Amino acid sequence: MPQKAIALSDVPPLKERSERQMTVLINAAVIQGDRDGLCRIRNVSPTGLAVETSMPLSVGEPAIVTLHSGLTLSCVVRWTKDGRAGMSCEVNPLDIVQNARAASPDDELGPSLPRFSRSIAAQIAVLGFMHPCKMDSISTRDVILTSLPTRFEAGQFMSVGVRGLGEFPATVRVSEGDGIFASFAAPIPFAALDGWLTAEPWQLKRSIAAR
Repeated sequence: MPQKAIALSDVPPLKERSERQMTVLINAAVIQGDRDGLCRIRNVSPTGLAVETSMPLSVGEPAIVTLHSGLTLSCVVRWTKDGRAGMSCEVNPLDIVQNARAASPDDELGPSLPRFSRSIAAQIAVLGFMHPCKMDSISTRDVILTSLPTRFEAGQFMSVGVRGLGEFPATVRVSEGDGIFASFAAPIPFAALDGWLTAEPWQLKRSIAAR
């Protein structure tokens, strides 16, 4: 049986994809109000992004996401569920996230981003001796410590202990006055730093008391 000819006008137009999405795995900082925490960007589209974080976020409120390149995205939280959140952005975040993804944090000479300022008791262990100090700021890759009772040279190996977070092998990169900048031998796991940063004050105090 001969087939009926199909006119070009009878062919339905192809449906365009409503949004181009990119799946990523990028650590960033999220700031909302006077709180900040670690987040992990999971998906990016031309209009927004989806992140993973244990920091409680308020739906309908603005938030700022800071990438390890230092670039920031102004967003509004649209939904939250089970430790994840969706945000709309004022500008197309795809190019910004792609540029940040291409930049290797291993090439950074100074303190890496995102980092978080927390003033909390810490200590370092060197050659079996313990030295109390204070933590000034931290990232998954490095830490800045102050109020050290003695001076340590660049290249010194040590163990850095932060109350409520744990102990991590590190190497001194810069020593100045009573403070040091040290990089960890291995990055702090995302879940560990994420949970520690967003812990309520009483939870941190309980962790300190348990040590």
